[in-house]
Amino acid sequence: MRKIELTAKDSEGRRPLIIDGTLWEDSYGSDAGNSYDRRFYAGFWGSALGRLTDLTIEELTAHLRHISVTFRDAPENLSEWQFGNLDISAEHGDPSVEVRFSVDFDLEYWAAPYSPSNLAAATEKVIAGRCELGFDYWQDYGENCLNGFGASITVPPKMTLGDLIAKGLSLAQLRELIEDELSKKGTISNL
Repeated sequence: MRKIELTAKDSEGRRPLIIDGTLWEDSYGSDAGNSYDRRFYAGFWGSALGRLTDLTIEELTAHLRHISVTFRDAPENLSEWQFGNLDISAEHGDPSVEVRFSVDFDLEYWAAPYSPSNLAAATEKVIAGRCELGFDYWQDYGENCLNGFGASITVPPKMTLGDLIAKGLSLAQLRELIEDELSKKGTISNL
C-alpha cells in the first residue's frame, strides 16, 4: 500500500478509496479532521476484506488515522446482536494498538428479553471473569452503552488484518458465554 486517494461521492454518499491506482468498491474514506494530519478515516467490508488480509496495522496506519472493518453481514433477524466489526485508531509507530470489536444491534428492532444495558453489563461481567480469553471490556462515553460497547484486545502493530478478522470471527465463544450469562435465572435483575 503506497498511495490512497478519495473518489467523488458515490450514489450512496460514500467516497470509495483508490488504493495504489485501483478502485476498492467496498470501501469508503473521509479526509475530515485536522489539517496537520493528512491520513484518512476509512471503512472496509465485502470484497475489500480479501485485499486487506496480508496488510499489517503498521502499514495501514501509515495512511489511515481510523480503520473500521465490517466482517459480518447484518443478522437475518434484526432483533439479534453480534460482534460485527472492528475499529482501530492508532498513530503510525505506536508500540501497541487497541482493537475494538463492537457489539452491533438495531435498537429499532430490539426484541430481546433483556435490554441493551443488560447486554452491556453481561458483556462486562463475562469479560472480567474470563481473563484467559484475552479481551478487555470497553464502553464509549461513560454510562450510556448506546454510544457503543464491546470487547477489545491490544496487539502489536505488525499483526495483519487477516489475523484480526480471524480473531473477530472467533468471538463466537465470547458471544455464547454472554448469552449464557443473560439466560441464567435471575441474572438480568442482578446485573
